[in-house]
Amino acid sequence: KFGREDESQFEMLTRLELTETDFRKLKEHCEALSIDFLVTPFSPRWVNILDQMGGNALKIGSGNLRTPHLLEVIGKTALPVILSTGMADLNDVDQAVTVLQTAGTTEMAVLHCVSLFPTALEQANLYAIHTLAEHTALPVGFSDHTTELCTGALSVSAGATILEKHLTLDKELDGPDHRIS
Repeated sequence: KFGREDESQFEMLTRLELTETDFRKLKEHCEALSIDFLVTPFSPRWVNILDQMGGNALKIGSGNLRTPHLLEVIGKTALPVILSTGMADLNDVDQAVTVLQTAGTTEMAVLHCVSLFPTALEQANLYAIHTLAEHTALPVGFSDHTTELCTGALSVSAGATILEKHLTLDKELDGPDHRIS
């Protein structure tokens, strides 16, 4: 259990959800540090809010790869997109890319992702980076859920041009991601 003993997962996620004000503060902080403001929205409402805020790009989590309506709303923003491919096969990737491009996305990259938390190094399947690059002809990266320090370098040697690594300041902080980051 990642939340408090007396609450459901929904209650925990609702309690930890960032507000529009929180995102505006994060965007200002990113701008002050010359960091691109990149967010993974999980609903059309948040896509529209983040687009109006002037985000630099949108990330699509692998759990939303098969949500055509959300992909279409994201594509209509014409923002650059990073598409995570965990839990998908190449047909799913093709369909998502088509929906995004048809809706208006012109800049896109795909991330190889193994949806295990944490992922053991021997399960990282870094050859999939080459497969995705060859199949999609798009820039390919790696969404690294391993706890290893070498995986980023290994993924670059396999062809990754983008790296995503889940980080935390304290594994004991409240919420589902800290213990697996």
